[in-house]
Amino acid sequence: PLLKVENESFIVAVIRKLLLVCDKITVVTGFNSELIEQELENVFEKEINSSSPKLNIVFNADFHNGMFSSVQ
Repeated sequence: PLLKVENESFIVAVIRKLLLVCDKITVVTGFNSELIEQELENVFEKEINSSSPKLNIVFNADFHNGMFSSVQ
């Protein structure tokens, strides 16, 4: 998700597009969660820290069990 595409990370590019059509977005992190959370907080501080946040970041402590564990 942190791979740079046209000078911004892939996850940032995807979230920018989703914010155009979604009222709320939840990003589930696992591996490298600190790096991903920092990237998102740097770019989307307003969307995360507002009184009605549009972007929510959740850490999946069981990420080593695979991506489906994030859905569970």
